[in-house]
Amino acid sequence: MSQTPTEVRAIFQAWIDHPNQRTFLNIEHNGVVIADWIRANGGYWSPENLDAAVKVLGDLASGGRLGFYHPPTVVQTAQPTQPTAQELEAEQRRQRAEELSRRSLGENEVRTEFDRVPSKIPIGTGELERIALEDILSGAVMEDCQRMIDTHRGNSHGQTYRQQDELKAIVSDLKADGRPAREIIAAVRRKIHSYDNGSIH
Repeated sequence: MSQTPTEVRAIFQAWIDHPNQRTFLNIEHNGVVIADWIRANGGYWSPENLDAAVKVLGDLASGGRLGFYHPPTVVQTAQPTQPTAQELEAEQRRQRAEELSRRSLGENEVRTEFDRVPSKIPIGTGELERIALEDILSGAVMEDCQRMIDTHRGNSHGQTYRQQDELKAIVSDLKADGRPAREIIAAVRRKIHSYDNGSIH
């Protein structure tokens, strides 16, 4: 049974208006491709045959032959977030540790090996961790101080032993007074400097 052009248009329009076809593009390209498929497969226009044609011909976006509407992909941009209370607390601890480091090293103080050891306290560490780290750094300074004493040499063996004993006594006295490592090594450096300048001892 043949179909008139008016019947074909009515069938096609009813099919295209169905909600199931809301992404199908009603364009000339799609009409030509579907019409060719219908003619090649019996020539009878019906909603069922149109559904079959779409299923067989497929979407151009997936390698098929028909065009469909694809909504643009919305890219979600990351929104800036407010720092958490924990992050704010960690930043405050870091700032306090940096301020402690700045105050602990005076501008006129003799520079030592301590200055080449990282002095910034890691972010997020608490008071116990800060004290433990400072103990480690102080230990490094005292090792350097002891090395300076051990390698010091006077003009004679006797003078070397006497001056080394004097330097060790300085260290012991300052330790007993609870002086920090940087003050102790600074005092030892000053004493060695006085030896090198020719002071009589």
